Amino acid sequence: MTNPFGFISACDTPFLKKEMVETVVGKIEAQIDIVIPETSAGLEPLCAVYSKNCLNAAQHHLEQEKLKVIRAFRKSRNTPADLQRAEEMVT
Repeated sequence: MTNPFGFISACDTPFLKKEMVETVVGKIEAQIDIVIPETSAGLEPLCAVYSKNCLNAAQHHLEQEKLKVIRAFRKSRNTPADLQRAEEMVT
């Protein structure tokens, strides 16, 4: 069985901590498409977990040269409750 999720990180993230990756990956749930951590600097969409359900939206935005990652996933299975849980995880 292949994993329906992938951890994505920007290539210019030099000090990515293993514990942070483990925390984000540990929050994967079958009914959501994205796990994005939020730091004091804001949401970190280039250090997150995405489900395969996000591939078409990502490809579509790249083809249109829309490079702001977070905008590509506005219709993904994420809710305000998901955001609230994410905020609780990082505090």
